[in-house]
Amino acid sequence: MRTKTYLLTIFLTALYVNAYCQNDSSFISHAMGSLAKQMAISPIEKVYLQMDRSVYSTGDTAWFKGYSVSGQYHQLSTLSGVLHVELIDGKDSVVRRLKLPLVSGQAWGDIALGNIKEGNYRIKAYTNWMRNMGEDYFFDKNIIVVNATTNIVFTKNTLQPDGKTTVSKPVLIKAASDKVDVQFLPEGGSLVIDNNTTIAFKAVGADGLGVAIKGVITDEQNNELFTFSSKHAGMGKFELMPKNGKNYKARITYADGSENTVELPKASSSGYSLGIDHTGTDTLRVKVRYTPAVGEAGQSGAMSLIAQCGGFVYYAAKSKLGINSFIADIPKSMFPSGIVQFTLFSAAGEPMNERLVFIQNHDQLHLDLTGEQSYAPRQKVIIGLNAKDKDNKLVASSFSVAVTNEA
Repeated sequence: MRTKTYLLTIFLTALYVNAYCQNDSSFISHAMGSLAKQMAISPIEKVYLQMDRSVYSTGDTAWFKGYSVSGQYHQLSTLSGVLHVELIDGKDSVVRRLKLPLVSGQAWGDIALGNIKEGNYRIKAYTNWMRNMGEDYFFDKNIIVVNATTNIVFTKNTLQPDGKTTVSKPVLIKAASDKVDVQFLPEGGSLVIDNNTTIAFKAVGADGLGVAIKGVITDEQNNELFTFSSKHAGMGKFELMPKNGKNYKARITYADGSENTVELPKASSSGYSLGIDHTGTDTLRVKVRYTPAVGEAGQSGAMSLIAQCGGFVYYAAKSKLGINSFIADIPKSMFPSGIVQFTLFSAAGEPMNERLVFIQNHDQLHLDLTGEQSYAPRQKVIIGLNAKDKDNKLVASSFSVAVTNEA
């Protein structure tokens, strides 16, 4: 694989003066070489399970097809010969365990759900090779098992005015407010005094689902600064520029009206900030800054920024000496679709901040399905499938199909 290092145009935040980075950095060359060597010695393997459904009844069978891929282009892997699949209950206990042979990176299997209680479960899949990287790399998917007879998980019986008949209505299970986990996550990893930072937050209930919240950010004197609210599945974001000597809290209100107070992460007096805006259609905007205290401590110098995906470097740049902040616009087309990891290094080569960005380019496969509109009982079903790439060329691949009774 041949990687490219691109020139990065940077801008002084205050003066907005154009400058060009140094792309002959020995550190960047060393980092890229180390990554390439690491990938050659220990390639990354990933597993994906295509499930037939996400909600099952007790007594059902969960069918799936597994794919093991590796390399820059996620090609079917031959690194491992066995796929491990586990069904885990809400108490993190393994209730089913399978070992399936991988044939050219593919496996087929099913999990019988007989005698399993209704509730929330997880499907975990991995290979022995993936265990070298840790469980963060495992496939992990939530499924729900309901009692098809009583539907006690999703329905509530309501007594009618006549006192005799009842009507079952679906209800949304709400997590108790005292069991909601609320986390505040500064972009780049940490808050730095006088650096404007985007803070993401998420609220997760005891059932593992997102919980809608709203609230107010206050300082240590309980002065209200601004309000915030979740946008989707208990998640949202806001911006904050922490000031020296100030501590910040979030006064949270849940859907049931109860309240709670959560402290925001403490801001450091010295450090680096890395922010990336990926809302643009075609470009990423990267903002980097370090505080004057970094320079006073003798840690200032040229900063290096490296972006990698799947262990391959797609972007590397170094700022000019004497510049403690810059803004750069980077075309998304430089990266493949997937998760790109941006890492900011100090002049000494120490990693200071990290940011993960999901890139979705217009490079998905276009699938054309053809078949009859309706079928008679036990009639043989023939489906035609054409798969084409972004250039409208036919491609060869491996696919899976799930057939489910709508009733």
